[in-house]
Order: sequence, then C-alpha cells, then structure tokens
Amino acid sequence: MRVWAAGVRASAATELFEGLEIARGGQIVVNHHMQSSVDTSIYALGDCARINDAPLAATAQVARQQGIYLGKAIPAIAQGREPSTFVYRDRGAVVSLGDYNGWGMVGSSTSFGGGFLRGLAPRWLHDLIFRQHQMGVMGVARGTAAFLKAHLFPTRPRLDK
Repeated sequence: MRVWAAGVRASAATELFEGLEIARGGQIVVNHHMQSSVDTSIYALGDCARINDAPLAATAQVARQQGIYLGKAIPAIAQGREPSTFVYRDRGAVVSLGDYNGWGMVGSSTSFGGGFLRGLAPRWLHDLIFRQHQMGVMGVARGTAAFLKAHLFPTRPRLDK
C-alpha cells in the first residue's frame, strides 16, 4: 500500500503516471469509489483526485472524509464485496483569527442547520477539530502530549528581532 500526502493542489507528479486519465488541474480522475477511471487497482484521494461528475474543493475536510471512506472500502473490495459509493458531507468551515477570535460557517447538513459563527466559539471549535485530527494521526497519547505541551508551554514569536 502506498500513502502519499500532498499540499493544496495536485502535485505535478501525477503527470508521471502514464495511461491514467488526468484532469485539467492535474488530478487523477476517479470514480465514486475513489478508484482511477482507467485502472481500478489505483486509488487517489484529496487534492490529487477528481470525481468529474461531482468535483470537490481541495480541502482537508474532503481529504479526511475520503481517507475514512477508503479505510472502510478497501477491505470490502479486497474481500470481493462492492462498497457503498463515497458521499461528501459538508460540515462547514472554521478559521482561527488569533488567540481570541475566529469565524465559522456550520454546514447545512449538520444538526445545527447551518449558519455563521463569530468570536471565541469558532476559535475553540477550530482548536478542537485540529486536536481531533492530530490525535487521529499521532495517536491519543502523543496527541494529548502535544496538546498539553502547546497549552502549558506556548511558543510565542519574538518581536525584538
């Protein structure tokens, strides 16, 4: 199994894959199971994947949902079963604006029914989402240690240089 992490757009490396269908933005064209439209043994997700009839933004939220989907779909495919198709669910967006402010928009598909958030609440929500992702990548113990270190020993930029 190969895992490849990219930035905020498809890498030029996708052009090196001969014979695959590549979209105008450099993404590998995939079906609703995140399999290449040309070779179903090749999977792509996130910034380097494009579902032509349902294109999605190159965001961490999309890539995370696709990764969770593939984590369940690949074992099903390996057992000869047909997995459900990938369905993206917009959960909104939050942005941290310094230590005491933030902005957010809750997706219309959530239980909150959509809407805008301002102030400290979206700032905290942003931190919680980041820590959830961090623990998913690093594990609970290392993620908790990173959280404690960040809050007990915060690093501040030096303004005297």
